[in-house]
Amino acid sequence: MFPNDRNRFKFMVSLIWILDLLHTVMICVTNWLYLIQNFGSYEISHTIVWSVAVTICVTAILTFIVHGFFVHRIFSVSDGNWFISVPIVILATGRLAFALLTTTKMLTIGTFAAFVEDFTWSFTLGLCLATAADILITAALCWYLNRNRTGFSNMDSVIDSITLYTIENGLLTWWVKGHVLLQLYL
Repeated sequence: MFPNDRNRFKFMVSLIWILDLLHTVMICVTNWLYLIQNFGSYEISHTIVWSVAVTICVTAILTFIVHGFFVHRIFSVSDGNWFISVPIVILATGRLAFALLTTTKMLTIGTFAAFVEDFTWSFTLGLCLATAADILITAALCWYLNRNRTGFSNMDSVIDSITLYTIENGLLTWWVKGHVLLQLYL
């Protein structure tokens, strides 16, 4: 279907589709377990079902792959600038590590109250690292896109459109993660 794309990008897109499907299935399983199978059960609302933890893990893997894709793009556009690429990789890897810790602790602890008491920090730190990576990615993409202006109005308008899309996408991601963090502490 896209004959000019490299096989690794085709594989990455296929993997993202599969992981996104798995993520959707886990959300459906979670809804089934909480709302249908255990309808009316007060006790289940305090229990962390396995699909909640798996959803966090799948989301973290998806985020890591997407961050890796953007790091590759930034590295290419910046002519191999390691100073911007390496911090994003470190932040993305840290986010993945804390999400896997969160998943493991949710599966072993089993209740929301115990998890919130002892391990909310791991979930929060993972979201903060992902937010920082998103901000760096957005800033780097805007910087390098703006730097690569050609002086031709048609091409510059394309770069303006891509820059605006990058800012909107980065702000939306940051806004959602910021509101999740606010909800945790309000």
